[in-house]
Amino acid sequence: MSPSKLRTRALENSGCPDHLQPDARERRSESMKTKTRLKLSVINTIQKTRSLLSEATPKEAGYALSLYNGAASLGINLPPLFPFGGAANYSLLYTIFRCVTELNVQNVLELGVGQSSLLLHAVSQKLSNLSVTSLEHDASWADLIRQRVSHEVQHAPLVSSEVHRVSTQVYDHKLATRFDMVVVDGPVGTKRNSRWGALEILDSHLNDEFVVIFDDASRPGEIDTIKEFTARSDVKVAFIHSAKSQCIVCTPAFHAAVYF
Repeated sequence: MSPSKLRTRALENSGCPDHLQPDARERRSESMKTKTRLKLSVINTIQKTRSLLSEATPKEAGYALSLYNGAASLGINLPPLFPFGGAANYSLLYTIFRCVTELNVQNVLELGVGQSSLLLHAVSQKLSNLSVTSLEHDASWADLIRQRVSHEVQHAPLVSSEVHRVSTQVYDHKLATRFDMVVVDGPVGTKRNSRWGALEILDSHLNDEFVVIFDDASRPGEIDTIKEFTARSDVKVAFIHSAKSQCIVCTPAFHAAVYF
């Protein structure tokens, strides 16, 4: 019998606890290593989150305060809003709110539904001249939001098409009107030419005077789309940077939006 087997049998015969057996020690060591790796991963995530929020949080708090103060002053009852993760953040909600309450906006189109849909519903209950239409490619998500708002929520599946010489996904919509405000916050973004399909709608369904809000405006893919859209010479452009970034593009009638 080999020396290692003799040692193992000696440990077994001596009534040595299982956690001191050679195999058990190895398993215990590997378990401790796994727990250590998990702990380090959590610590790293927390540190990254703190770094990202160190500048964004004060700004977000300011936008949130401005949003709720503005709504209260106009007698608008806002629903519970949860602007976290992939949802609309406070700077986007603030920008939408100011555009629809301070500019002469009458027809709003929203690409992608969620927190902003709930905000627009609340405002439209107070401003009777405000008409809102939302497009959403996810049928179940569209149904869920439709139950919480009074405006039209179209389920518009994505289909392949070529827009501005680029193969992309576009909404298979049933729009029959033009809009003076469009919020581009869907569908899910891509690394390049993100939400490029929105250009098809912007080309054919914008009024002569308009304001367009692009969400996630600091991402390379969205920047591609914004550059393509702003190639026209009669628009002003402004960026808002907080937890996420927005780009406001507007014609002369809505130039006040760039100062929001």
